[in-house]
Amino acid sequence: MDLLQTILALLLTLGILVTVHEAGHFFLARYFGVRVLRFSLGMGPVLWRRQGAGGTEFALSLLPIGGYVKMLEGEADGIASAPGQRAFSETHPAAPIAIALVGPVANLLLAVLVYWVLFVSGVTGLVPYVKALERRGPRPGGPGAGRRRPGNPELECRQRGFGPTPWGVGADHLYVGRGPGPLDPRAPH
Repeated sequence: MDLLQTILALLLTLGILVTVHEAGHFFLARYFGVRVLRFSLGMGPVLWRRQGAGGTEFALSLLPIGGYVKMLEGEADGIASAPGQRAFSETHPAAPIAIALVGPVANLLLAVLVYWVLFVSGVTGLVPYVKALERRGPRPGGPGAGRRRPGNPELECRQRGFGPTPWGVGADHLYVGRGPGPLDPRAPH
């Protein structure tokens, strides 16, 4: 069951990415007045199709490996332009570049939107909570027993009864057991 759920989640995610990508191409082509012949999600044999406004055919194809937006290329297609629409090759030279680039930009904007929604919705989780600090010094017989050096701020805090270092047990060995050395950030260089 996990494999089937993973495959369905992958298909849904890729479907959303492909739809947003191709929609970027589609809407900018329509903005520039380019006639769009087909907006297809998937490749291969068509499973479902519908004729939309402006003569665009919307299709859902068998293989979910991408999609495409087919635009009128010119007289080579053998299709006449509708009033107010023109071929892809008849637009301003910057229009084809913009139409080609808007697909990846649409995916980038989708990623920013998704991360923004995750950021503002927050993440629920356990929050660390400390009731009180334990009053203790170096463990008797531990690596720091009997090796107190004046001038070591970490040891002075421990001598006054504050709790362990925030780095955990490993810091006891680095700072107390070995003293200043290459791993000690307070060691002279």
